[in-house]
Amino acid sequence: MLKNLLIGIQGKNKMQKLTQDSSIHLSVAMLVKVGIIVAVVTASYWQAQMSFNTLNLKVSELHSEVTILNQKMANLEAKKVKNLEEENKSLMQKLGLKRP
Repeated sequence: MLKNLLIGIQGKNKMQKLTQDSSIHLSVAMLVKVGIIVAVVTASYWQAQMSFNTLNLKVSELHSEVTILNQKMANLEAKKVKNLEEENKSLMQKLGLKRP
């Protein structure tokens, strides 16, 4: 039964051989549709690339800002530690636990 089905399908779909005289017929509507599809795909790709570039720039700017803030925080922490050490030293001297 499967053999008969395959033979029936093959018999209906016989393709003509391509020769030098063969031609392809395209309709104008199909060409317009293909042109529109290509334009939409190209525009979408371009828009996505521009969005990625914008996001990349923002990430770079944020990274530089974070680096600057980390440096400022390190300076503030160093100053705070120095102040605490001086305060601790003066308190120890007042208590008489440490000589000046």
